[in-house]
Amino acid sequence: MLKNTINQPENSKELFSNPAESIIISFAVVGAMFKVMHWPGANIIILLTLSALALVYFPFGFYFLGNPEVKKPAILSGFVMSLIPVGILFKVMHWPGAGVLLVSAAAAAPVLVLMLVWMRKNASPETVQWYNSMLLRTVVVNALLFIMMLVRMH
Repeated sequence: MLKNTINQPENSKELFSNPAESIIISFAVVGAMFKVMHWPGANIIILLTLSALALVYFPFGFYFLGNPEVKKPAILSGFVMSLIPVGILFKVMHWPGAGVLLVSAAAAAPVLVLMLVWMRKNASPETVQWYNSMLLRTVVVNALLFIMMLVRMH
């Protein structure tokens, strides 16, 4: 039942298998390089890409509402995964509230990881791949979150 709703190949080992997500992340990396080099246009690239990434992740949580097996982790993952790029955006742009956003995402991230691990144990074979993909994606994005929390921006 879930195989048809997740647009992923069965043997896919890619971290970010959604093409829109991959393109947005690529442009975010380009924007970060522009920001490091102090080139013009860096702020607009970062603003657009991180906002787009948050807009991709947030509806993701509601995409799986029809499947009761992944309903709870999907809603929490959509919320947490959209909160992380917003917190990073606020920190990179030096906007007030960045610390609150990053700390709240950092507090929710371990809860999400533990929930995904626990629910994966009891999951049906069709949904184990979804849980594995979400776990890997969550760990990578949370590593970026914790790196951003440790970096001092001036």
